[in-house]
Amino acid sequence: MLGPLCQEGEETSKHLFGTCKVTQKVWDQCDRWVENIIVRHEYTIIHFLSFFIIGLQQCANNAWKGMWVAIVLKI
Repeated sequence: MLGPLCQEGEETSKHLFGTCKVTQKVWDQCDRWVENIIVRHEYTIIHFLSFFIIGLQQCANNAWKGMWVAIVLKI
């Protein structure tokens, strides 16, 4: 069954974090927002752990991870 976001693949976590064109645009915007260059991973936990920016204080990185959670809940 095709997912409602992109109509191109089954809506699995692997699809949403790895190949969905719609969610990739969202993650791209997040990266541009904080001027982050990253290689994203299709597995949820690794994708979450990648939301870490070197040089930021721990509280700022925690806020960034909170953004990840908010985005995933909205998706």
